[in-house]
Order: sequence, then C-alpha cells, then structure tokens
Amino acid sequence: MDSARSVAMPMDLNTKLIKAENAEMDAKTYQSALGALMYAMLAMRPDLVYSVGALSKHSARPTPEHWTALMHVYRYLRKTSNK
Repeated sequence: MDSARSVAMPMDLNTKLIKAENAEMDAKTYQSALGALMYAMLAMRPDLVYSVGALSKHSARPTPEHWTALMHVYRYLRKTSNK
C-alpha cells in the first residue's frame, strides 16, 4: 500500500455492496484484513465505524468488489495517518 493513491473518504459514495451467492475469493484473507481495521476502529479511529460495519456484513462470502472496497479504506488510512 506504500505506492497506492490515497483517498479522502473511507468509502466511495457510489459503492453498492451486494450479497454474493458463493465466495469468489479467500475468506480468511478478507477477514484478516477486516479484523485489522476493526482493531484500529475500536482503538482510535471512530471514523471507520460505518465502513467496517458495511464490509463486515460480507465477510463470509467476499467477492473482488468487497476486496476493492476494503482496500479503499486502507487507502483512506494512508491519507489520514497523521490523525
């Protein structure tokens, strides 16, 4: 994520996360990355509450679209690391 472009908002306003019938990617990887965000949210980043809540609904069967939305939050953290 060092070379990733940073963003100003934790979630894109036009993001529509839909429930998938089956997992299209490894759920453990998605859950691990989401768990790290949850820790940050609980410890010191209340601005991530909505994003983490919306993403956690899809942790059982993540798709590449869910992963993209998760990485968007990490790019937001990169921009706001000084807060």
